[in-house]
Amino acid sequence: MLIDIPLTEQWRNTMIAQLDNSTHVIVLCTENYRCSAFGNQEVGYAMAKNKKIMPIFWEGVDRGHFGFLEAFQTLPEYINNSTLSDAVLRVLRKRYRVILVF
Repeated sequence: MLIDIPLTEQWRNTMIAQLDNSTHVIVLCTENYRCSAFGNQEVGYAMAKNKKIMPIFWEGVDRGHFGFLEAFQTLPEYINNSTLSDAVLRVLRKRYRVILVF
């Protein structure tokens, strides 16, 4: 379930609760994500909790620059603006409880 965190909410607590209640984490691996300290922390937290990690790599990024994420099985193709919704829907059709990190 995707949610907007309301203004003034303690967003860290909300993120931790979402990660705790998820079985899988979809990670959109973009250049912006690669530079995000929070994204990496969220994935590290999920890995420590033995969540299933599903990276989806953005067109033009080098998979080798994503540390541990590079080791997880992913979609065979890179995605872009026109294929993003299709890629996420293919994963969501599996009916997992997922959180999307980007």
